[in-house]
Amino acid sequence: MTDIDPDDIKAMRRQGDLSSFLRQQIAAGRTRRQPAAPEPPPQPPRRRRLGAWPPGTCPPQPVPAPPAHIVDAALTEHRNWIVADRPEITTRCDCPACTPRSQT
Repeated sequence: MTDIDPDDIKAMRRQGDLSSFLRQQIAAGRTRRQPAAPEPPPQPPRRRRLGAWPPGTCPPQPVPAPPAHIVDAALTEHRNWIVADRPEITTRCDCPACTPRSQT
């Protein structure tokens, strides 16, 4: 009964059936509703593999060895410091940011 016009409503009012008709329509609408989808059960927690890296990761790569000329320069500077009876440490940096502008 979806084709209801104003004349039908007037007739139902006169007969006193309008309120029961509307209740019937509401009840029919409730039964037509789709039930809510059940929530999926929660996933069990993942078990960690003891002693292993988590999935999708890897151990860090080893630090590359410094070039030989840098190691030799550092050893020489350290040996000179030891021989000189440990004077004040002077650091030498050849990068442009650390070199004073007057020397460049």
